[in-house]
Amino acid sequence: TDDYGRLFHNWNSAPAQGEFLRPNSLMKNPDLQFKMKAHSIGGNRVYPIRVNTGVNRGYMPDILIAEGPDKDELANFTAASGNAIYRGDQFPSRFYGVSFTPEPAANLISVREVIEQDGQFIGKELYNQSEILASTDERFRPVNLYTAPDGTLYIVDMYHGVIQHKEFITPYLREQAKSRGLDKFNTTMGRIYRLRWQNNKLGEQPNLANKSPAELVPYLAHDNGWWRDISRRLIVQANDQTVVEKITEIVVASDDHKAKINALWALEGLNAINLKVIHAGLYAKHPKVQISAIALSTALNSEDQQKVSQRLSELAQSEYQVALQIALTAGELQTDNAFELINVVLAKYE
Repeated sequence: TDDYGRLFHNWNSAPAQGEFLRPNSLMKNPDLQFKMKAHSIGGNRVYPIRVNTGVNRGYMPDILIAEGPDKDELANFTAASGNAIYRGDQFPSRFYGVSFTPEPAANLISVREVIEQDGQFIGKELYNQSEILASTDERFRPVNLYTAPDGTLYIVDMYHGVIQHKEFITPYLREQAKSRGLDKFNTTMGRIYRLRWQNNKLGEQPNLANKSPAELVPYLAHDNGWWRDISRRLIVQANDQTVVEKITEIVVASDDHKAKINALWALEGLNAINLKVIHAGLYAKHPKVQISAIALSTALNSEDQQKVSQRLSELAQSEYQVALQIALTAGELQTDNAFELINVVLAKYE
């Protein structure tokens, strides 16, 4: 997910896809439900630094480059694996929020900028006709990625000669594997790498398990998304209501929109959404904070919802992404202007 709870994923030939709305946003009316659309982020070309003849369908046209200096290199993604939205603080800021995707068939990791437009994602490759990491080792098989506690990127490398399931290996791939011994020594070689930015320091080692909920609260505003996520989870699991006031203060006083959003959802997990934080969120400058506050306003009682109804009416005439959240939420509100909110959005964005 990204900082706003939206899902990113992929499939074999599509390195990165994103859903503009949070999960289940379109599932609230049992009589009218829609499938969530996923948008492709960037193209599917790859740029290996070695030949990739050891792929299952390498004999088919257009799988491998046929001519020129890149002959026999994989042309496009065919085995895109566990991609990750980088939310760490060890790389330069331009990498924050980009999508990293491993391609074990081409022995590389690719990276794409995620570009948000009205109602959809698009993207583009961060490096022109090259990759952020590529190997000449045919057994380098990156299959999963994670933002690490120290702000770097963890890479899970299966390090395997053959990555096709045995039931589907073509005669072509079988011959390729045997000719280079790729069918041997495949049981004990996996490893984990850490991709770091050389000139930047590593973040501190986490030690959160023994901290009290009160001690965890400051980490809700950490620059590294890993710390924000883990601290929120531990606070919610502890269900200690004594930290509600401290978390509320983050929503009210923080200048970091990511911290405000994380704190709002921490309060949601504690069943402690209150008028003060919803009011602060609705009047926040950043539209993403407004969106979370709109979504969580349904947790208020009807009297408190009515107290923010005028602000909701103003936001219904706001920019597209904010107005869209009004439309998604209005059906659950218990305010006098609930249907009028939908009418306002439709009038502007029909």
